[in-house]
Amino acid sequence: MMARPDDTDWMHSPRKPRSPGEWREAFCQMRDCLKTLWRTVETIRPETDSREPCRFPHPQLSALLKKNTEDAPSAGDTVLPWLESLNPPEGENTVPPGSVLYFCTETPPDGWLVADGSMLLIAAYPRLHEAIGTTFGSGDNGMTTFALPDLRGEFIRCLDRGRAVDPERTLGSWQPDEIARHNHGFLDIPKVQFGSGVYSWTPQVMEVAEHAPIATTMAGGSETRPRNIALTACIKY
Repeated sequence: MMARPDDTDWMHSPRKPRSPGEWREAFCQMRDCLKTLWRTVETIRPETDSREPCRFPHPQLSALLKKNTEDAPSAGDTVLPWLESLNPPEGENTVPPGSVLYFCTETPPDGWLVADGSMLLIAAYPRLHEAIGTTFGSGDNGMTTFALPDLRGEFIRCLDRGRAVDPERTLGSWQPDEIARHNHGFLDIPKVQFGSGVYSWTPQVMEVAEHAPIATTMAGGSETRPRNIALTACIKY
């Protein structure tokens, strides 16, 4: 499960946030730090009217904020109301539940599960269940549990969706390996028996069509596969 935001001081931590939960916590800490800073600025300005709200003093600061947020204030706007309105995004600009990504680690990052066909409780992963339902199976008719896709050792083939390249497939269906129908030609040199005597002849190879079944020498491995690299497939919850 996703780790809950801890007590890390992200303003001074050498480690960068990685998960959406950590980014939200870091965002909140930055927002609170800015609010404290501007309140301090208001406090140490005895020469100004205390009723006058603190304003953005520098147009370049305003331009920088505008570049990074749609609703950033312009020069002259009050600061604290804008800071109060800032909230970390919930679900926006994050990977949606049900997404599959590949990682170069054996352990999934926070917010992700290894796509290994495990059975999960709907109550524990409601957003993931809402996204994939019981497409990949359920333990009790989908009442309390649902299954993850099992992507271990598998290649992904995009759903046909009416293109007729891989027809009659459904989302999440599994397909075994197969080689397309084909045949092979071969050369057969028939036996020729000569009688006694002296002969003068030129060696020739003739292609002869035969209908008797034959079997070639077995070669290759235990499966048909392209070149590949093994990574960990994980699903977002």
